[in-house]
Amino acid sequence: MSMRLERAASAVVVLLPSIAASLSSQADTQAASVLPPAATVVPMPPHAVGAADWEAKDYQMSAIYDRVTNRTRLTIIPAQKYQAAMDRASVSVAVSVTYPGRGLATVPDSVELLFTAWAPARMGWALGHAGTLKLMLEDSLPVQIPSTSYQRLPVSFTASGRTEMVVFRVATPQVTALAASSKGKLKVGRFTIKLDAHGLEGLQTFARRLTSAQQ
Repeated sequence: MSMRLERAASAVVVLLPSIAASLSSQADTQAASVLPPAATVVPMPPHAVGAADWEAKDYQMSAIYDRVTNRTRLTIIPAQKYQAAMDRASVSVAVSVTYPGRGLATVPDSVELLFTAWAPARMGWALGHAGTLKLMLEDSLPVQIPSTSYQRLPVSFTASGRTEMVVFRVATPQVTALAASSKGKLKVGRFTIKLDAHGLEGLQTFARRLTSAQQ
């Protein structure tokens, strides 16, 4: 994995709990059951040097419990195809939900999809605005979802690129339907993320965590 992509993946894991919490409300989530009290990270394998496109065969997961607020944030970054080149814009997606306590007792009405877009400094902003998320499941009609928040991270004078984060609140049934599909696509702005079997593995793990609250 290139140095830029390592920084991007690390930034999502580290920044997502604070950024997404400040960007959107978690009032519709509920509490309790059994999830890990500490972060569990499934690392991605190293990137092959010189590869133009790379398909990760793994995903990253964390379940972070905050004792002060008595809340847990479950986050999964599905395996995606990353562009190693520094001269092209790229985007990645993470799925998360926050609930009171250490475990999930009832299925939340919705979850958050956080897209992190990066572009070389000379290209300006990769997204430019919040926009909408187009969710496509196999042969069904696409579902368009408006963004709930949009943020541009500060850019230093010597920065090699610009980073944007946009959050979409997606109904839980739509996320579980995406996880159950054989193929799925997520389109935001000019970017399309295609989820094959490897990409869906992380979402399926996330969906099982959600639906286990019904058992």
